[in-house]
Amino acid sequence: MLLSILTWLSPAPTLAADQPIIGAMSGEVRGHDKRIDIPATIDALRRLNVNTFYYLVWENEHDWDDLPAFADAAKAAGIDVWVYLVPWSETPPHKEKGWGYSEPFKNDYVRWASEIGRLSVAHPNVAGYVIDDFYDNTHDKDRFTSDYVRRMVNAGRAKNPKLKFYPLMYFHTAWDDFVERFGSIVDGVVICYPKSESGVRNALAHLRGKRHGPTVIERLQRKEHTDAGDGATVSTDVTVSDPTDCEVSFYFDCNDRGLNSARHVARVRLNGKTVWQQQTTDSENHDAVHGVDLSRYVRKGQRVHLEFQLISTRTGEAESGAVVARFDDIRLYGFGKSPQQFPTQLDFHASAKAKYEIETTPGGSATNTHALPVVLMPTGQEGQYEVRYDEQGTPENVARLVRMSMDMAQAGLVEGVVPYRIDLRPGDAYFEAIRKEYARTRRQGPANGG
Repeated sequence: MLLSILTWLSPAPTLAADQPIIGAMSGEVRGHDKRIDIPATIDALRRLNVNTFYYLVWENEHDWDDLPAFADAAKAAGIDVWVYLVPWSETPPHKEKGWGYSEPFKNDYVRWASEIGRLSVAHPNVAGYVIDDFYDNTHDKDRFTSDYVRRMVNAGRAKNPKLKFYPLMYFHTAWDDFVERFGSIVDGVVICYPKSESGVRNALAHLRGKRHGPTVIERLQRKEHTDAGDGATVSTDVTVSDPTDCEVSFYFDCNDRGLNSARHVARVRLNGKTVWQQQTTDSENHDAVHGVDLSRYVRKGQRVHLEFQLISTRTGEAESGAVVARFDDIRLYGFGKSPQQFPTQLDFHASAKAKYEIETTPGGSATNTHALPVVLMPTGQEGQYEVRYDEQGTPENVARLVRMSMDMAQAGLVEGVVPYRIDLRPGDAYFEAIRKEYARTRRQGPANGG
């Protein structure tokens, strides 16, 4: 029984490296003129003991002008540099007050890639570029379509064939859609705000071509109102072939926040009976694989109705952040012609009340077509930690997730770790906490012996 949990615990494919990426993103020291203080920033990166820095071109109109000198100083310190750009959704007119463009090429990302490629020839430690919030900018025909991204990547490689592009993603991404559209174009991905090894392994099943089940994502966007009883349901009808080994398993996560006035429950129902349920603000049981034994509810040859739901239990709003419930890698055993092997495709039917949105994607068979490297981006600061994890963002808590991410890098599960915005000014408590974790990693070396 619970065959799915055993397969979930099997080793994930690894991408071994001689040395994992140990990095930082932005947080640079700046002078009174808001321009980057290159010596002070490099000195901080040396003390942090990193080998990679994501250089954000956004804080000042001269960031691009200062990059060649920064790259030279970083090379002397043994540090690779990746250029970090903001997408359409973070520039005017979508964002106004306090927001601007990556200058000087603004939203011309083909030009950006070409110019970064040109720069990297003269400064070989400029290894690639990252674009923030990539996937959310891929659904409009005038933004990151697959054709546009291919032109962008080719423009950079025309100047330097070794130049890499890693889009920045989130764990609630519809991974199979991303891989189908962009897997053959990009060189890897950066994924923000890991919670656990289970969540990372779930993403790797999609990004490394491991056999996996379908995905159901149900959401209520930020600032939307809901009444008690509203919600989203995705259902499928299947026939029982082996009731003794009948079960469903899935990876579940939800990013609901306790500050939202609305309340939600996620649940799985079989023929109208709830067989699994969880409050979406119950963070202790988020980000985990769940297995549900269905054998006592079914009989051989029975046609059953299975539902995956996100339901509002209290009227209110998602004012503090979107509510996104993810049932991923859904595996059904004991159904169909091969009861010991889960199907990768299910005939889903979706229905929603009020402002709820639903996204479903089929699973996939084992394939080695794409095996994309992954860099994890936990947060390096208090505010983002509390927004993303809905608990106190102490230096100890921030360092704990950096440590978890570095352990996965050492084991070869991921390529490396680059936390979001470590404050590089002297005396910062978060800097010191992460510095200690990096020092521990450096002492231990890669666990896989790569």
